[in-house]
Amino acid sequence: MVSMRSYSLLLVVCSLLAAGLCGVAGSTWSDRLSSHHGFYQVTVTTPAKSPPLSLSLSGPRRTVVVVLDGLSYRDAQGLGALEPLAASGQCRKTYVGSMSMSRPMYAVISTGLEADRTGSRGNDDTSPLAAESIWEVAQQAGLSVSAVSELPWWHELFPRGFTRYDVRPRPENYFAELQPADLQLVHSVYIDETAHDFGARSPEFQAALRRADRELWGLLGTLDLSRDLLIVTADHGHSLRGGHGGQQERVAHVLTCFAGPRVQRRGTGGTLRSSSI
Repeated sequence: MVSMRSYSLLLVVCSLLAAGLCGVAGSTWSDRLSSHHGFYQVTVTTPAKSPPLSLSLSGPRRTVVVVLDGLSYRDAQGLGALEPLAASGQCRKTYVGSMSMSRPMYAVISTGLEADRTGSRGNDDTSPLAAESIWEVAQQAGLSVSAVSELPWWHELFPRGFTRYDVRPRPENYFAELQPADLQLVHSVYIDETAHDFGARSPEFQAALRRADRELWGLLGTLDLSRDLLIVTADHGHSLRGGHGGQQERVAHVLTCFAGPRVQRRGTGGTLRSSSI
C-alpha cells in the first residue's frame, strides 16, 4: 500500500518536471518561432532593371526616416513637431501588423514584407535577414545610407545596408549625431524604454515625449521640405502600464507622417499599414 508520503513525493516530482518542461518550452519559443531565412520568399537571380528617371522625376536631395521606438498613435498626436508634416504632407494612422515587437517591425519597415514572410518574429535572433531592404536597394542604386541608433539591431538585420552605422548612448541627441548621406535613419529608443520602466501615463513618459518633440523640431530646422523627404513613424505603441506585443489599440497602431517633394497634401486623413512605408 502506497503511503501518503509517497503520493506527496510523486506529486512534487511531477510538478517539478512540468515546471521544467514549461521553462524549456518558454525559453526556446522565440528561437523556434523565428527564421530569418524567411517564409514564402522567391530568390531572384536576375533583378529587373528600372528605366532611368528623368530629371523632372529625380529623387529628393535627402531622405530621412525617423523611427520613434514605442510611440503609439495616441501619444504621437501630442507632438507639435508633426504638425508641419501634416500641413505640408500627410499623417496617417498606421497598423503595425501581428508582431508588435521591435526587431520584427524593423524588418517590416525596411522590407515592406509582413512578419509572416520576413521570418523575424522575435527580438532574440541576431542573424541577418534574407529579405531585401530599402537600405540595400538604395546602396545598389549608388546612394549613401547612414544610420544612428542606440541598438545595433538594424545593422544586424541588414549588414550590407548601411554605408555608416553609429551606435550612440541614449542621452545623446541622435538627430544632431546623424552623418550626411542620401538616405538617413534615425532610431531613438528612450520612449520605449521609459514606457517599459514607468508605464505610458507616468511623468517620466511625458518627459520622454517632450524630448522627442524638441529633438524633432531641431531636425525640421535643418530640412527644406520642398527638396528633402522626411518620414516619421514608430514600430509599436505601449499599454498604459507599459508593454507591447499584442493587438490592443494603443499597442498595434502608430502614426506615420511624411512630407517632401511630390508628397500630396492630405493632412491627417487615411490609414496605412507599416508594410506600406
